[in-house]
Amino acid sequence: MAQDVVSSLKNVRLVENLAPDALARLEKQCRWRRYAASEQILDRDDENRDVMFVVEGRVRVVNYSLSGREVSYALIPNGGFFGELAAIDGQRRSASVVAAEKCLRPWFHLKCGVGPSGRTGVRLLI
Repeated sequence: MAQDVVSSLKNVRLVENLAPDALARLEKQCRWRRYAASEQILDRDDENRDVMFVVEGRVRVVNYSLSGREVSYALIPNGGFFGELAAIDGQRRSASVVAAEKCLRPWFHLKCGVGPSGRTGVRLLI
């Protein structure tokens, strides 16, 4: 399966330019999970800081109005990613994410920090 997964990660915009050996290391660091259509992947206000890829299917970024009506913000296709904002700013999740259709979603923990210049930085450690 690893070779199929690496091929799938090649289509993810965030990591498409990584060398094959770096992509293989990233694949090994990812935790993989399949979701059914309409299954919740991520809840608003979650405290985790993981970045998530979409390698099969599509996911919807949603919030809910006070009356409970779902408001869809984005449809993230195969090759997309989400979760980077919480990984960068360290805040709780700002929206929920649900599978728009059957999908495969790997995720990994993105390392963030403040550099010597005082700037916040993001670094893939693979």
